[in-house]
Amino acid sequence: MTRSFLPHVLREYSLVADGQRGALVGPDGAIGWLCAPRWDSPAAARLDLLAEENWRAAATAADAIGKRWTDADAGIWELGDQHWAHSRLACVSGLRALAAAAEGPPGGHGHRQAARWSALADTILASLGDCVHPSGRWQRSPADPRADAALLLPVIRGAGRPATRAAGRPSGRCATN
Repeated sequence: MTRSFLPHVLREYSLVADGQRGALVGPDGAIGWLCAPRWDSPAAARLDLLAEENWRAAATAADAIGKRWTDADAGIWELGDQHWAHSRLACVSGLRALAAAAEGPPGGHGHRQAARWSALADTILASLGDCVHPSGRWQRSPADPRADAALLLPVIRGAGRPATRAAGRPSGRCATN
């Protein structure tokens, strides 16, 4: 039986947890994220616990990012459609984590796609020059120069911080002020 793995918006997922572990369950009953046996456990992919169908789901999500990352979106916050820095940074950090989990022995799950996912993450990150505030920090969108605490999470997860100021010099400042 072949199943189609289509990504869903965050609001369609449910968190099932017992205080020590949890799973993010999609509307079709598929587990989109699992934290076990404890909240601070490594991701299942890093422990090589994902089955082939899980890697196919990851590839489907990465393909969707590849096709749609240039589209304006409302983000998970249901704001007006813009090219939000947070949405693009979340894609970068997710693709980098996916590529890191997929690297391993040739022929392993996801190994063939790791380089492609890393390259897509680099392309998306390079597009974020329109979201670098003149002070050198990320701003919410090209049209919204305000700082946003939500921009810290992708940076913490490895998406990176702005490499240059508007004048082209290294920033040396934190990701937000």
